[in-house]
Amino acid sequence: MISLGRYNTTMKRFLSLSLSLLLLCAWADRPLWISRAETITPTDLRAHLGFLASDELEGRDTPSRGLDLAGMYIVSHLQRWGVKPAGENGTYYQQLNYRVDAVNTSESRIQIGGRSFEYGVGFVARPVPLNASAPLVYVGYGWSNPHKGIDPYAGLEVRGAVLVVQAGYPKEVVELGFDAAAQAGWLSPEQNAEQKGAIAILRIDPTDMGRIERIARAWVQRRSVEGLQPISNIPVIVASQPLLEAIFAGEKVSAAELIQRADSGEPAPSFALTAEKRIAINLSVQTQKEVARSVIGIIEGSDSALKNEYVSIGAHLDHVGVARSGEDRIFNGADDNGSGCVALLEVAEAFATGPRPKRSILLLWYAGEEKGLLGSRLFVERPTVPLQNII
Repeated sequence: MISLGRYNTTMKRFLSLSLSLLLLCAWADRPLWISRAETITPTDLRAHLGFLASDELEGRDTPSRGLDLAGMYIVSHLQRWGVKPAGENGTYYQQLNYRVDAVNTSESRIQIGGRSFEYGVGFVARPVPLNASAPLVYVGYGWSNPHKGIDPYAGLEVRGAVLVVQAGYPKEVVELGFDAAAQAGWLSPEQNAEQKGAIAILRIDPTDMGRIERIARAWVQRRSVEGLQPISNIPVIVASQPLLEAIFAGEKVSAAELIQRADSGEPAPSFALTAEKRIAINLSVQTQKEVARSVIGIIEGSDSALKNEYVSIGAHLDHVGVARSGEDRIFNGADDNGSGCVALLEVAEAFATGPRPKRSILLLWYAGEEKGLLGSRLFVERPTVPLQNII
């Protein structure tokens, strides 16, 4: 006969053993990825973000020293976890090669009719070098469409000339949008200038002529990615009202009338300015090279066949840098997109140090997102893995 107390003790031991076995079975059935996901912790996320969004990285502009340091930080962790490089030439990087053109404002001038106009006061121009004296031709909007017989250049000699164009667009171009207009045969003033041999475009823009100094600060420098962004060889100039008055002095159409027509969207008929009148343009431009880098890594899949397919996960690494003025000038970019970068970094650790999925994981930290999705565009243009293998 078993006493109640002894019975209770036996039952307690039995229940305790049963619960232990149940927990052991439950743990054994627990997917391994859950245990690896536990490597993603608020402490790690905070530490990573504390570095990437720190003042020392100066807002991670593209390109910048801070962005370079951010990329090196990401790569150091990928190397430690055994993530394979998937950038160019066996590295973790895909390189954006920047060309930086900057106007030398003190040496840039326009002269006409015995008067001289300074950059940033009398005019503003895109940083395309030019030193020439040329005649002028007014061509309305400057848009043409050979399929529709629309040609504001007909009967005019524009080779070697400066095209004076009115700001705005023909009604059909506005209605269609630029892509559809191009398919419909419309050619822009820049395209016409290149095809017909004009050396520059001078724009009549009633809105911009009142803010020349402000536009000059934005236009004085141009960054472009080689092989990704087309670089125009035609300078585009916005003239101040005094410069326009000097250009159209003594002509059959006055500067005041052309400004009014530009304001109302009614261009005048095309005409060549007086043959003796020439405009001397000196745009002094300095060019230098800069580099920014996206970071790319691969966690190879476990299946011998499926590992050649990729699940892509990406985040942009850059932000907008440092303000020109103010007390707190650094845009740290914790949310945009430091948070996304550190989340991706923690996901990379979880997959790299745990059981591998059957397919490979492609990890991308893009540069240049804030400048027009440049890093992602470059990857699509020059993929480091076959695009058709990304699912």
